[in-house]
Amino acid sequence: MSDVSEILHYMKSLRKGFDKSLFESKIEELCDVVMIAGLNSDDFHSLFTVWLNLSIPIKNWTSLGLCIVPQEIVGQKSVEYALRWLLEINKSCNDFPRIAFLLDWLTAFLDVSPHSMEEKKQFLELLAIFQSTVMQGLSVITSFLAKFLPHWNEKDYFMQILALIEWLHVESHEQVRVILDTLTKVYCRAHPIQQCAILNSVTKAYTNLVYASTRKRHFFLNVQPPENSYTEMIELVAYKINEICSKGLQTNPEDMRVMLGSVSSLRRCVRMELLVCGPVVSTPALLTVALPLISTSALAIDMIADLLLMYKKIFSAIKAKYGRRDEKDIDKMKMLKAFTSDIVSCFQEQFITNRSEGIIFSNIQPNIIKKLTYLVPDADSKLSFRNHVAFAPYTSMRHEQMIDEIDHKSLFDAKIAQAFVHLGRFVELSMPKFSK
Repeated sequence: MSDVSEILHYMKSLRKGFDKSLFESKIEELCDVVMIAGLNSDDFHSLFTVWLNLSIPIKNWTSLGLCIVPQEIVGQKSVEYALRWLLEINKSCNDFPRIAFLLDWLTAFLDVSPHSMEEKKQFLELLAIFQSTVMQGLSVITSFLAKFLPHWNEKDYFMQILALIEWLHVESHEQVRVILDTLTKVYCRAHPIQQCAILNSVTKAYTNLVYASTRKRHFFLNVQPPENSYTEMIELVAYKINEICSKGLQTNPEDMRVMLGSVSSLRRCVRMELLVCGPVVSTPALLTVALPLISTSALAIDMIADLLLMYKKIFSAIKAKYGRRDEKDIDKMKMLKAFTSDIVSCFQEQFITNRSEGIIFSNIQPNIIKKLTYLVPDADSKLSFRNHVAFAPYTSMRHEQMIDEIDHKSLFDAKIAQAFVHLGRFVELSMPKFSK
């Protein structure tokens, strides 16, 4: 019987038109040799590269590569070669079975593998780079995340897991739901900095899905995914982003990192929708818009103004493109109009008086309003943007004129419009009398 090196030498010497019967017999002989003697690391890598470039049946490779070969002999060079091969072969539909098997086999090292944590981290990083290179989530990686995350200790491979989440497989709807449900629980238990990292990755997953929905060609798929696959997945991820933001703001309402992270996430989602002229899916949760208006961050208020301006552009683009708006868009427009009214009321010193016109303060109970007006005389004025603590560093005047004597227009022209571009544009469009 030949040894492994002789059989591998034979395989490497094959040329076009080789004897297929002899080749099959050599494969069977190799399986017998491996079962008796095993493979060393170098021989395994040689066999691995041969298998990827020749049509060795998967049933034989299962014996050679998955069941018989000890995992500790699978070196980093084999993993790197596999990923390079995947990048080169992705256009060939004939290789789909081998591609799927290979990816499944690659992600099968992670918990039971004897490799060190650093080696596992490097492997996960390579998978993340691979997904970002082809700009597509792969089914086997999404499947791996759905199985791994419910049992994750929420510490090991933290950044690598978040990088993998940025590209989700569009047809793995239930697995993505498991991933996002688990991440939501992890987010609620995490430190604010980790919360920002988690939300950032889920936001990237959303923007990547929106982008992928506009692509005409996808890799590693026998057919183009149906349009409703993207619609359902995009809606699911948008819903989970809103849920994550709401829970984060409920548990840490005073943490500026969490608030700015939530508003920034929503802006990025809406900006991607604007770029592709897609439907409005990312509508803000109430707290995401409400908290900035009563926070000490002028930047957050400026970001909310930018958000509302982008929504206005999207709705205008949809009407121009399709000539009409559907019922969902009309409902969303009503909600965003109410948000706009809340900001206008803060400018016009009608925070309390006109609360029924908006949405943020409309449900405040009458007894609370009565107590507020008792404790804070002239509450409309004191809670307006003119006296807002967030704008205090920008609106304080270093001269003898009292702040109460400065009208809104002078204040706006002198300070706010120059410092906050988005808020200035918002006022110009929504309240022209303040900008003229």
